[in-house]
Amino acid sequence: MNRYITLIAIIITVLFMTVPASALELDMTEIGFPIDKIEMHGFFSQGYMKSTNNDLYGDSRDGTLDLRDFGVNFSGNLTDDLRLAAQFTGYSLGEQGGDKINLHYGYADYRLVDALGFRLGRVRVPSGLYNETRDIDMVRTHVFMPQSVYPEEYRDYYASADAFVTYGGVDMESLGFLSYQGHVGRLINDDDPVSDVPLSMRAQGLENNVFTDGHSAGAQLLWETPVQGLRTGWTWRRIDNNMSSEFTIPGVGTFPVHTPIKNVSLQVWSLEYVIDRLTLMSEYSYVSIDSVPNFTGWYAGADYALTDKFSIGGNYSRYSLERGARPGINPEDIYGHQNTVSVYGKYDITANWLIKAQVDMNRGLARYQGFSRSADDELESMLFSVKTTWSF
Repeated sequence: MNRYITLIAIIITVLFMTVPASALELDMTEIGFPIDKIEMHGFFSQGYMKSTNNDLYGDSRDGTLDLRDFGVNFSGNLTDDLRLAAQFTGYSLGEQGGDKINLHYGYADYRLVDALGFRLGRVRVPSGLYNETRDIDMVRTHVFMPQSVYPEEYRDYYASADAFVTYGGVDMESLGFLSYQGHVGRLINDDDPVSDVPLSMRAQGLENNVFTDGHSAGAQLLWETPVQGLRTGWTWRRIDNNMSSEFTIPGVGTFPVHTPIKNVSLQVWSLEYVIDRLTLMSEYSYVSIDSVPNFTGWYAGADYALTDKFSIGGNYSRYSLERGARPGINPEDIYGHQNTVSVYGKYDITANWLIKAQVDMNRGLARYQGFSRSADDELESMLFSVKTTWSF
């Protein structure tokens, strides 16, 4: 099935490349819709990846075209202060995603004053500086974001929530600009076997995973400092969940397993400095979960626009389990840490069409799909990826 999906995706990609692209504006006045005009945007990307030594995402060691993202979004104003927006997305990343289309976000946004606004519905949740825009491929130089802070294996789990949000910003004049947002609501539970968390659980032998009673709350502070181009931020998120699964012991039987996922606390400290064509960035994350090891991750990197069309960049990323958090856990184990050196480049063929490539040199495998792991995995591996994206 995936072969046919990939073939169709490649054909669509080639066709899209030949079409001049711009945002679509739908006139709704003739059908009496309460929003006069709806703006429509979309994107489609197709990539290829190949790894050495280990399968990092699906069958990446043999080379795979299961590197794909697509989506469409709509937005429009009911009044000057009330806006509606929604986006549907799908993706394929090795064994993960399966090109399943989901509602990424869909909410009503009411801006009372500059310092106070509200959103209600399915919302994008901030985590660091870039989680809310990670689906916008056009604004990123890299193919894969630093896995120590933005893990692909949990991209759905951390992306959105059904929640109530307050947000706003305060101009502090000589001290810069301070923006904030906070949310409280429910975690989106997706029990599909190819979704991120169920796939991770299957890698541990847990099947028929069902998630219930998920709760999510969080906050973010972003400070645009008085130094031009320098901003810093702090993000916090708290998640609680319950998981029911089945575990099979060959020759014995299948047993029910109930796993409370409690007190998941994620904090990210961020720093970004833009100096003309150069962007410097660094972030540090700390994740604590009851009954499992705590995780730390950080990266530092730089992007540089050589021309208006061509950008290059690189970063160093480290992720590791916390030593001594649980007996038998060793952060120096092949799956207990991951250090990655990444280099990448992006070329904008047109305003709506780009191509990018990336090389990741890894030591350790803590941040790759558990479903792809095997007893023959080696400590060091490389991942080459290339991707083209079209948007309108």
